[in-house]
Amino acid sequence: MTSPDDERRIEELESTVTRLRRDLLTTRDALIGAQAESATLKVRNREIEVRVAQVESALATQTRLARIANRLATHRLTKGVARRVRQLRG
Repeated sequence: MTSPDDERRIEELESTVTRLRRDLLTTRDALIGAQAESATLKVRNREIEVRVAQVESALATQTRLARIANRLATHRLTKGVARRVRQLRG
């Protein structure tokens, strides 16, 4: 036979177990959500990495073209041709 104190203690323990189960399920659900978000962010991060690489490539191409244009504009033969064209125009 159980005493009233034992029964009260059993009820407290059952209540604690119920609360802990609920907390465990809530934590599990939060973890599942965090894992899903993490996967989404990994995909998004990869997309951003690809776009950054594309921008860097375009910038490098633009920089190379600017250097080539600058070399052409400052080359002595180009300057000579431009001077002659200006003389012919007038």
